[in-house]
Amino acid sequence: MTKCLLRLAAALPFLATAASAAPINIPSNGSSVYFQENPSSSPAVRSLGQTFMVPTPVSENVLTSFAFTFASGTDTSFDYRAFIFQFDTATAKVQGPALFSTTARNGSQAPSFTGLNVALTSGVTYIALLSTEGAVNNNYANGLLAHNSGNVYGGGGAWNHTSPTSNGASGSGSWGTVAWIPIYPPNGNTDLQFTATFAAPAAVPEPSTLALLMPALLAVRLGRHRLKS
Repeated sequence: MTKCLLRLAAALPFLATAASAAPINIPSNGSSVYFQENPSSSPAVRSLGQTFMVPTPVSENVLTSFAFTFASGTDTSFDYRAFIFQFDTATAKVQGPALFSTTARNGSQAPSFTGLNVALTSGVTYIALLSTEGAVNNNYANGLLAHNSGNVYGGGGAWNHTSPTSNGASGSGSWGTVAWIPIYPPNGNTDLQFTATFAAPAAVPEPSTLALLMPALLAVRLGRHRLKS
């Protein structure tokens, strides 16, 4: 029994998840940018996003959480959604399908998203964005995101997009056809307040490890059964 337990203990590290990489942590310097304005006078899908890249070590490429910050004065009565896309900085357009998306959330809910398991690729630029796409806002609702008027993050910057579709309609199609505009261009001058955490992919035991593990687990189970008898 002791030998079986030792073999089990030796196999368990292969099942553990490696320690997380250093997070992205972009602070605000007190500035803010409009996220949602009066949809009655300007009915359009508005989106703000922060581009980013996988930090080092690049082997820890699984996005586990990200968050923006609502600035003081944000109205809680508007709805929004969150997305992550691959982003082409040369054309300033999103690429491919959404890697992550949410249903409509109320402005009283902080734009913080945890428990993710989104595998990203080193060297590729991504954009995390908040948008009124798919969220109907018929009344005046003032939304503000905390912002940094300087470029404090070298891996990306803050971008803005206004879709010609009406507020609440699907504007995601235009994200890949109509170019995004840097917030206070040229690109790289500013950032949104933004955090993101990463981890290594969960280790999968090799067949040889499983072959070692299964007899040990079986022996432990039989031992427990004998003790109860």
